[in-house]
Amino acid sequence: MYGLFDRFDCLNGYVLMPLGCLLTCFFVAKVWGFKDYEKELFANGRDGKLRKFDKILIQFVVPAFMIIILLNVFGIIK
Repeated sequence: MYGLFDRFDCLNGYVLMPLGCLLTCFFVAKVWGFKDYEKELFANGRDGKLRKFDKILIQFVVPAFMIIILLNVFGIIK
């Protein structure tokens, strides 16, 4: 028998965390923009630049995996 905290743990681990990751990627890619993200990322004085690979990960790869995880959790794909 699962308790209340077990249910909240499953909800958090399997639904809310992938959904939060998906929304964060969408926010950085579409709303905030990569210029502002880059300024905030390197605001502590380090010189740096986002690579093309990082942008591809944020825009395409990570959201695709999060969608696959969510579809798997809801039983749409196995």
